[in-house]
Amino acid sequence: MQFSCDKRELAEAVGIVQRAVSSKSSLPALEGILIKAGNNGIGLYAYDLEVGMFATIPGQIQQPGDIVLNAKLFSDMVRKLPAAQVDIRTDDKLMTTVTSGASEFTILGIPAGEFPELPSLTDGTRLELPENLLSSIIRQTIFAISDDDSKPVHTGSLFEISADTIRVVSVDGFRLAIRTEKINGGADLRFVVPGKTLSEIFKMLSPDSDDSIALSVGQKHALFEVHGYSVISRLLEGEFLDYHSVLVGPSNTEVKVNVRDFMGSVDRASLLISDRLKSPVRCVFGPESIKVR
Repeated sequence: MQFSCDKRELAEAVGIVQRAVSSKSSLPALEGILIKAGNNGIGLYAYDLEVGMFATIPGQIQQPGDIVLNAKLFSDMVRKLPAAQVDIRTDDKLMTTVTSGASEFTILGIPAGEFPELPSLTDGTRLELPENLLSSIIRQTIFAISDDDSKPVHTGSLFEISADTIRVVSVDGFRLAIRTEKINGGADLRFVVPGKTLSEIFKMLSPDSDDSIALSVGQKHALFEVHGYSVISRLLEGEFLDYHSVLVGPSNTEVKVNVRDFMGSVDRASLLISDRLKSPVRCVFGPESIKVR
């Protein structure tokens, strides 16, 4: 394998896809990034058996091929290369040479055959969502995702999509977060996306962008396409909380407050809460005011 490419484009792609690299694994290939050089460009793949990311960047391919390189070492290496162009070549013994300007690194790669195949999504239902809307929905629901593995399905957010509505629900046993929005061109879908996947997707989204994000949903996996990057994730299985039963019935008390004032009051009162002294924040509702203690 031998190719040349722009250092900035390579560094950006490596920095994003390595988020799906396994930090510790008995399979060394999972701690690396699969690099494929072919007619369609240079493909970069990372997969931790739960979340996979891949992207393609342009380059000049002198010899097609593939190799797996340690993600952390390769990322640090590329970021510190001095010149604008990077030349990478691999010999028959998997020795990979990375050259840029006067700098040259040689590292031992891993056979591409040891890298697990990413799930394919050929029969999924596809729809498009506004980027700023998806970013806002994730931000306002991800905090209520459970981190308790005793109920795995609650470690993700429930997506309920119809022809004109998207609803996302998160629950952790103490809090319930629901966001409902109108959309165009939806489909009847119900699935649960892991919180880890949503966290990584949120980092890639711009809250001010009006671009569309493509979402494809299959029986066991979902694929998000964001700015030329693809994120594929397994879906969580199990019986999600029947949140409708929680919302049934009239409320005994309904209060409207200024968001900034209330957040500031809770933030100041919370200064007295520590890991040792976990006293609750108490809200006393009066006729015209709320006392936060």
